[in-house]
Amino acid sequence: MKFCLILLVAFCTCISYALPKGQGQIDLLLKLLPKAKEDTAKVTLLDRLSIAYGSINPDKGIEFGSQGLDLANQLKWPVGVANSNCALAVNYSKLRNLPKAIDFYNTALKIFQQTGDSSKEFTINNDLSLLYQDISDYPKAISILLRNLPGTKEDTNKLNLLDNLSFVYTTVNPDEGIKYGRQELELADKLGRKYEMASAYSQIGLNYRAKSDYQKALDYFGKALKLYQELGETSKISVNISNISVVYQMQGDYKMALEYNFKSLKIDESLGYQNCIAGDLGNIGSVYQSLADYNKALEYDFKSMKIFDSLGDKGGVANNLGNIGNVYQAQNFLPAALDNDFKALKIFRELGDKTGIANTLCSIAGIYNTQKNYHKSLEFNIEAMKISHDQGDRGGEAICLGNLGGTYLAIAKDNAGKIKADSLIPSGKKACLAKASDCLERALKVCQELSIQQSIIDLSSGLAEVYALSGRYKDALEVYRKYTDLKDSIFSTNNKLLVSNFESQRDLDQRNKDIELKDKQLRIDKLVEAKDRNRYGLMVVSIALLLVIIGIIAKTSNNHKKASRRLAIEKKKHLERIAAQSKVLADIANIQSHDVRGQVTTIMGLVQLFNFEDTTDPTNSVIIHGIAEVTEKLDTIIKDLVIKENTLSRSTREDNYI
Repeated sequence: MKFCLILLVAFCTCISYALPKGQGQIDLLLKLLPKAKEDTAKVTLLDRLSIAYGSINPDKGIEFGSQGLDLANQLKWPVGVANSNCALAVNYSKLRNLPKAIDFYNTALKIFQQTGDSSKEFTINNDLSLLYQDISDYPKAISILLRNLPGTKEDTNKLNLLDNLSFVYTTVNPDEGIKYGRQELELADKLGRKYEMASAYSQIGLNYRAKSDYQKALDYFGKALKLYQELGETSKISVNISNISVVYQMQGDYKMALEYNFKSLKIDESLGYQNCIAGDLGNIGSVYQSLADYNKALEYDFKSMKIFDSLGDKGGVANNLGNIGNVYQAQNFLPAALDNDFKALKIFRELGDKTGIANTLCSIAGIYNTQKNYHKSLEFNIEAMKISHDQGDRGGEAICLGNLGGTYLAIAKDNAGKIKADSLIPSGKKACLAKASDCLERALKVCQELSIQQSIIDLSSGLAEVYALSGRYKDALEVYRKYTDLKDSIFSTNNKLLVSNFESQRDLDQRNKDIELKDKQLRIDKLVEAKDRNRYGLMVVSIALLLVIIGIIAKTSNNHKKASRRLAIEKKKHLERIAAQSKVLADIANIQSHDVRGQVTTIMGLVQLFNFEDTTDPTNSVIIHGIAEVTEKLDTIIKDLVIKENTLSRSTREDNYI
């Protein structure tokens, strides 16, 4: 889920005057209000106040906008009615009541269509498309943008249209998104608009990321970042750094993901952009969740949610509730996970955020599946799939379909025999396996078309198991081979960069700082002590004795310098030993969490494909050969692990002797 939600709704640009900003101008407008007559000028004044209050107090903005709308209706002034509706739409969008904002914009749009004001109609259509994107109604957003595109002059308006089209197609059809992004890039280059060129690069990167083409995504994000740096667009620099961090997380390179997330956080903190800070914190929590560091994941998720709550950003709060629910689910705290997910679902329904609703329904379905409440799991997945289908989100629909297949597989494997057949659950193991096979095959086909690599891996693994349980051992082995090949290509050794290295380095840096601080304090204490001795000597002894003391101090100072040098050498050696131990620990963690686990998982997967019913099946010999190869790899890995542990033990003993 995207955390840094920025609603790009124009401040009622359908109103043809410069909008007031700041408390000083609000005060000026309030002074003018009592003197205004009940005419069109007062409607305009009320609309100005409504817009001015939109950024600092939307509730107050709605109050003045409603007064303007009432007066415009009394005066039977259509343009005033339309302008007041625009002002109200802006304020409701600020309150994140997007369905109501859309209603007010649509009312204004009808009036401007009747009056033939095409420029204001164009502007409202753009604002509406952004709102529909924000509630994940992508088909409506696309239809509005495509309606505006023909006849648009090759200027900033067309660049903005192409930019929006590229973005909205990210979820629906990334290939179309890339097409419109390149059109924007070509036009921006022609017009010499570097800012729009950077935006086009960024949008193309988002579409390649959606296709799981991570190298191209990084290339385009890098081009966007370079241009934004040249232009000094600090906030956009932060956004692209955040985009890059997501790519690294998807690749399993959590060290780099955290590094870029913390860079983005630092920039947003310097700018004071609270909503983006909250988004960065949520992204960091997501990385820690991927690392199964659940305490840190919850720490950052709660920090993020607190900021979103203080901003009145219900969407941000709901996203964090869902993330916290995912962490609890991973820890098997299922009641707590359900509680958070249902809270998130309630907010998403209030906001009309259909993507949020679908994602949360899927999460709840997964919890019910774990609880073996299969009927509810199927119900929630089916509802989520329908929403994704209606939104044109093929990827989301495929994931829901795959989840259905997983539930049917779980039902087929359940040996309790207490599952009753009904309209959703077919009777018998064979029928459930057939349903699972159908769902997983259809989902896999879509994910392959969209190049959603992680889903391809998950679906292939499930499908191999379904084929094996159905007695289709050759099909199972073929799918399993493709699954392991893809998994190995994506999660190669180069991508197994655990964050333990990153954390160890941060701990090492902190220890360095602590030692330096102690050294400074020691030097200060010595200086103070020497100063006190000098003062005492001056008071008690003669000038001759003072000279002796000065000589002693000089000698002591020389000894202190020698001791400091020896201490610095020992400190350097100690830090080098700590760094070496940290590296060994990181290597051991890497081997334990990835290499050993990966080989064991492969062996278990191959065992599941073995045809126990017909031991003469020629496929079995292939499987046994595969197990033998993996076992040899595992033996080598374990030997390497023992060597590293012995190295660490020797290093620890040496430290103890020092």
